[in-house]
Amino acid sequence: MRVSAVVVCLVLAVAGLYADERRADARRPETVKAPQRDGSSLTPGDKPAWEWTTEERLARRFDPISILDRFERATAEGLMGRQQSEQSGSGPKVQRSAESRPIGNVVLGSHNPELFFPFELFPYLVRAGFAGDESERQQNRERFAPLIAEFSEPGQFWRALEVAVEPYLVNQREEENLGAKLDGATSQEQREVIRREIATTQAPQCALRQEALAAAVKSIGLKNIYRLLYEGVAPGLSTIAREGELDPSRIKFIAGGCK
Repeated sequence: MRVSAVVVCLVLAVAGLYADERRADARRPETVKAPQRDGSSLTPGDKPAWEWTTEERLARRFDPISILDRFERATAEGLMGRQQSEQSGSGPKVQRSAESRPIGNVVLGSHNPELFFPFELFPYLVRAGFAGDESERQQNRERFAPLIAEFSEPGQFWRALEVAVEPYLVNQREEENLGAKLDGATSQEQREVIRREIATTQAPQCALRQEALAAAVKSIGLKNIYRLLYEGVAPGLSTIAREGELDPSRIKFIAGGCK
């Protein structure tokens, strides 16, 4: 499972989970402070991102002014691609006006980690920590080590997490193996069979993911897991959901394990 530069897809990802950059030291990543601007994600009561409630995240994520602010920022930073620049007709910056309607709901983890939901971040922690390639797995774990060391010995943490997420992890590896088989399929008939197997494997993933997250929280602690998600994972992720593809009711449904 590739995590470096992996693309997060709620609907369409616009940045990788981890940019391929190295720092000379292994200092602890700083908590991202929300930008102080109109409509931006000011943390209620200056709470850190991991402490936001579901309702607080929903209110800000779907606030029209915040949506426009985040879209403008993403466009200005070149994350929306050529299509959005062409639509704006004025270079990368989308001008604020009645006509400058954002085409999607953007979340930039580097600026607004608090707008992600735990279920969106958790899969990337699991993929990073249990990547199939040993060197990649070690590299990913080293990235998280400064944060983990604040509450646990890193090796102990990963062993506890592996136990907590085992059913979900087994499912993820089954899908990965099927994906490899699909890549090697030599006939349309084989591909169709494998696609059906993949669909069957994916069917329980929503519930398995939420059960794994709950088990991790119970075993390791909510503060520890959530801080790792929001300070270690979120800053490297960005997403855009097109209008109508993800709404508050859908998010609540997924957050509840699709039940």
